[in-house]
Amino acid sequence: MSAENAAQEFLSPIQAHALKKGNYVLIKGHPCKVSEVKLSKTGKHGHMKARVSAKCIITGIKYESVRAGHSVMQQITVEKDDFQLAYVDEDEKESLRFLDESGSEAELKVLENEEAKALRSAKQEDTEDESDFSATIVKTPMAQGDENSALDVVHVIVAWRSSK
Repeated sequence: MSAENAAQEFLSPIQAHALKKGNYVLIKGHPCKVSEVKLSKTGKHGHMKARVSAKCIITGIKYESVRAGHSVMQQITVEKDDFQLAYVDEDEKESLRFLDESGSEAELKVLENEEAKALRSAKQEDTEDESDFSATIVKTPMAQGDENSALDVVHVIVAWRSSK
């Protein structure tokens, strides 16, 4: 299955006027959580407008989209799971080894954001392996490059904690 087809499994169409606070949508290729939807009344010659304000779940940047209320947006499904960090390979910057709930080891390619850098650094500083590190990882579609580029499914660390 191609990356584009895998990303399509996370998408479903929704009209802009039907969005509610807390929904997840793609705005300019970024996976965002809707924080506000304002609907304007129809004008003499036009359609109702929807102003959608949302915050990217990866970068925290606010995005806004103004469109006709009947226009279709891409609603996304976000999968969130907790994993225990098993191993950090210092040479491999994109992937980390995690243990899932069943205890089996899985290598996940994670987006290198601030949380991933902090987790990698904390694990490398723990030279005596006295701490257990766990991370909350979100699996979501995201445009790689500009908003018109192909969608890819990414794993993003949104939070992590240490048992120390």
